[in-house]
Amino acid sequence: ANLELAWTYRTGDLSAPNEKALLAFEATPILANNTLYLCSPRNRIAALDPVTGKEKWMRDLKPDINGATVITCRGVSYWKDSTATGGVCSQRIFAGTIDGKMWALDADTGKPCEDFGSRGRVDLHDNLGFIAKPGLYGVSSAPTIVGDKVITGSKIIDFHNVDMPGGVVRALDARTGKVVWAFTAAPPDLPPSDTKEGDGKTYPRSAPNVWAPMSVDAQRKLIFLPTGTPQIDAVIGKDNWDYYGSAVVALNTDTGEPVWRYQFVRKDIWDYDTPA
Repeated sequence: ANLELAWTYRTGDLSAPNEKALLAFEATPILANNTLYLCSPRNRIAALDPVTGKEKWMRDLKPDINGATVITCRGVSYWKDSTATGGVCSQRIFAGTIDGKMWALDADTGKPCEDFGSRGRVDLHDNLGFIAKPGLYGVSSAPTIVGDKVITGSKIIDFHNVDMPGGVVRALDARTGKVVWAFTAAPPDLPPSDTKEGDGKTYPRSAPNVWAPMSVDAQRKLIFLPTGTPQIDAVIGKDNWDYYGSAVVALNTDTGEPVWRYQFVRKDIWDYDTPA
């Protein structure tokens, strides 16, 4: 009864007239560097004074939403370089976009970190094969920070096609953006790590993806992936293709190799996923 409104911040995002995609604000702001960081549904990354709500900076990542059926961003992540004594991009905000880019922004200014990927961004569409529209494969949840690695899954639009990009989980070097390891959630008879970034191969198609936040046991070097289903959800086409689907999968954070899995729903034709 004694709560009072301290301040209000408006992202400026609205659904466009006649826009078929669902626009939803689902971000959880994070507090770091004496700043609140959040993302709007259309991937506008904002840094706010936590006391006044005043905007310190805002970076519009301008994703291509063509193909997206849900326009949302659930959060961003913060990383501090333990080897740096300060300076540009010694503290970084990592943000994934609707169209499959991972950005590294200077936490103080919002400017892209030039040494990360290509002038501040990594294209997560690399090695996925054919993608009909940019918005069919992207990132909605905040990446997970483990030491100097930025680990991200992806959202893949449901019920679209039996042949879709694979739900690869990648660990990126927080400084350079280079892929440290990749886990494809393909069944064991197709080794999860058989594809290396840049070798010209494509990650296995239509494997389960990880769209929800991941959690970490740093002491045991485990990251826990809540998986969705292989494409196209209502039809499990290949035998054993859902081996890692609708499950919690534990990976070694150093190597990306699977340690164990617990599957909640076999042959999940109901699109339950494991979002928690």
